[in-house]
Amino acid sequence: MFSIDEKVLQLFSFLMATLGGPGYKGPAQGLTAAVKQEIAAAFEDRAFNAGRFANALQREDKSKHALQVIQETTTSSFVLALNADGTATVCRGWQYLGFNSGPEVNQSERIREQLGYRGFWHRNPDDGWVDIDLSLDDRVCDSIGEYSNLVPRHAAKWQLRCFPFLLKGMPGMEEPLLACRMVNGGPDFGEGEPHTVFDPATQQYWLLLGAENGIRIKTGTTGDGKDSLPGIQVTQADSLLSAEAWRYPF
Repeated sequence: MFSIDEKVLQLFSFLMATLGGPGYKGPAQGLTAAVKQEIAAAFEDRAFNAGRFANALQREDKSKHALQVIQETTTSSFVLALNADGTATVCRGWQYLGFNSGPEVNQSERIREQLGYRGFWHRNPDDGWVDIDLSLDDRVCDSIGEYSNLVPRHAAKWQLRCFPFLLKGMPGMEEPLLACRMVNGGPDFGEGEPHTVFDPATQQYWLLLGAENGIRIKTGTTGDGKDSLPGIQVTQADSLLSAEAWRYPF
């Protein structure tokens, strides 16, 4: 059993509240020794196997500023293959619709993108984290770029640091999960941001991926100010999430 660092414990606390863990009341803001023990007991660290990990995410955000109404809808998918020989590939895609409507301004934005990556992975024997180094490679999947105005900037290289775990006693979530952080940058618009969820306890964005079929995530915010926190629903996909799942809102 690897020791679990503070941010991962806080992430687990966030996930337990999100997924409705048995007898769990809510995310812990302060992680006492007793809370840490409770959280760690709900997760199983296991021998990590190479394989396929994926998510499909649907985000709906709506906010108001004075008389302006801002609506944003994102559908994305992220399919990661960790091969037994230490190689790795990613195909990620997303589509975005944004509207800023009101008496002074009426604007809209539309983006559709798909990008491929290739690289290597290994699991650190000291702490259990999986380190993944990737470079853009349009041979992995078809490159798609359709824009009405904004064109996101993409880094040539990605570094992910992922912690694998299995939830205990959580009906409908029987497959292992990966919780990943971007090492070489923040979740910028069009980069990691379309694929991640925000954990208010750690103030971090996490890329959550499920083994086998993958997981579906619904999230979003509705409110008038910066204090509005996102809701989130995570379910195991009932069929294999394809690399083109981003094309289909759910």
